Amino acid sequence: MLRRLFALVVLIALALGGLYYWRLRHGGGLPGGKPVQALQDAKTTLSVKTALGLSRSLRPYSIAVETEDGIVTLRGELPSPELRALAERTAAAVPQVRQVVAHLKVAAEAGKPTPAAGERSLGESLDDQALAVQVRLALSLNKGLEGSDINVKAFRREVTLSGDVARPEQKRLAVDVASETASVAGVVDQLRVRGARAATSPRDVERALGANASLAGYRLSAREVEGRLVISGRVRNNAEKELAGMVAQQAAGTSVENDVEVAAKTVRR
Repeated sequence: MLRRLFALVVLIALALGGLYYWRLRHGGGLPGGKPVQALQDAKTTLSVKTALGLSRSLRPYSIAVETEDGIVTLRGELPSPELRALAERTAAAVPQVRQVVAHLKVAAEAGKPTPAAGERSLGESLDDQALAVQVRLALSLNKGLEGSDINVKAFRREVTLSGDVARPEQKRLAVDVASETASVAGVVDQLRVRGARAATSPRDVERALGANASLAGYRLSAREVEGRLVISGRVRNNAEKELAGMVAQQAAGTSVENDVEVAAKTVRR
């Protein structure tokens, strides 16, 4: 999936570069006498197609996209009114889209999409990296999240969102967008609304670490240092360190500094 997405981006970049070169050579015009708006419309079309392709529910279906003067037209066939409405919302949320015209037919006989295959050959770690890239892209293609600063991490297809948003509704929107992204098994919300302060104590974080089945055998501690929440201790591998950071951030509801060490030999008690 990531390889196909990268190839698509490269092809579009080459196409846009060619149009830009033509514009320079012909006094600001584009091929066929089209206005400069055509360049923006091509970019908008690509963004909408990418946003639709990142949606878990919409990815299995073929939806044609055309843009003219910022007005996006969708054509295709979907099995339910709910999916039609989702396609319209997804396209409308893309930056630079002024209006969406949906010529989408609802046909019950289209059936439901076939579930995607489970394991991918590149391994869980590469799958998680690709999934994080997809979620970041989906978030960037929603204009309702402009002004937010969101970090994305994936661990065994569970996505963790952290960082700051300006308003509570952006927090909910980010979770919805991430949840809808294809291949995401679950979303952990660690987003913080700017100006809001977490009331969780270091002791609460320690209890959460101790309650996790994979971390219960370690003596992981939490403390507050100059307004920052810091966790420390020792685990056996990097995966457990990353898990400790995710559990601590989920319990704290804010960012956590992970000072947990990875030791080659750690005795579990």
